[in-house]
Amino acid sequence: MPNSYHRLWNICDKSFDAAEAKRYQLSILFSQDGVSFSLAVPQPGKVIRLEAFSFFNQSTASQPVEWRQAVSLLSEIYLQNDWLNLPFASINLYLETRKSTLVPLALAAQETNRNILGFNHPLAEEESVKADQIPSASVIQLFTIQSDLENSIQQITRYNLIHCASSVLIELLVSQFRNLKPDDKVFVHVRPRWFELVYIKDKKLRFFNSFEYRNREDFAYFLLFAMDQLGLNPETTEVALLGEIEKESEVYNIIYRYIRNIGFMPRLTALDFPFVFDDLPKHGYFTILNTSLCAL
Repeated sequence: MPNSYHRLWNICDKSFDAAEAKRYQLSILFSQDGVSFSLAVPQPGKVIRLEAFSFFNQSTASQPVEWRQAVSLLSEIYLQNDWLNLPFASINLYLETRKSTLVPLALAAQETNRNILGFNHPLAEEESVKADQIPSASVIQLFTIQSDLENSIQQITRYNLIHCASSVLIELLVSQFRNLKPDDKVFVHVRPRWFELVYIKDKKLRFFNSFEYRNREDFAYFLLFAMDQLGLNPETTEVALLGEIEKESEVYNIIYRYIRNIGFMPRLTALDFPFVFDDLPKHGYFTILNTSLCAL
């Protein structure tokens, strides 16, 4: 087949019990690049399972799979992994897409959301517009998904709620880190084809955007350009990295040349991670692992 998937991580704590599925909360992070699943016990706040898969286009490696093919691969993964079909207490889907925009809470209205999103992204008639309220930042995140694909995903996963993945990222970062000293910090969330930049100052979200990159030079250019526009000094500003980036990577090496006060995001202490997660980089899979802490 032209499109396929590869398992990246399969972590499961020994406390997992299929007979206790109704105690667990399943979170699904879905994109054209892959899908990841995390299983949490909300009380007392413990993550017990993570599985992650990457999607790839065998005919054109430089291009992501189309959304319809991604849904087909998702269906195949569900067929091959019986545990995903257990009767969980809740199932939430987090769609990873750059086709989104933030709107101040005071300006958001259901009757105008489509027009507002349409200013930034071309919308097809069959696309439905969703809205996430992000309490900690006092903004609304608008995003879209094709209605037929949404129906297919719902039938496969049986999710209860759908959110934009970057809504979770923003809510978690602002709520968890707005009281840190110093009171301004840049977070860079790295994905396979783009990165998201979140800037928090004076306990508030000051900036959020995503930047597509093809190589390490693109990455460095967009990061430094955004920091310059924000008036941030790359020699002194604290930058925290999270997501799919390692210290030995080319991206890290090039940005370290220009940004000195740089480090990797620590794992949040509000959740318990069993020792089976020790091999997973602590800054990795930040969004999907911490969804149970998110107040969306």
